[in-house]
Amino acid sequence: MDVEKAIHFLLEQQAQINAQQDETARGLNSLRKLVLVGMKMLVKTDAQLKALVQAQKRTEARLDRTDARFERLMAALLQKRTNGRG
Repeated sequence: MDVEKAIHFLLEQQAQINAQQDETARGLNSLRKLVLVGMKMLVKTDAQLKALVQAQKRTEARLDRTDARFERLMAALLQKRTNGRG
């Protein structure tokens, strides 16, 4: 085997390996950026869900108070009708 051809072959192989490593590095960097964006979205979504849960709890508490008031009103109205005047 010719030494010059062998050196040329080795240099070509090394160039291909370097190109593949660069491509792999770019791919990993893109994946890293995608994961970071996804994590930020999850954090934001988690915060939004927590806020929504808190708002729902407040709504349910208000609805419970409204239900109780309505029941008292209905009881008062029904008492007035059954006291012999209605």
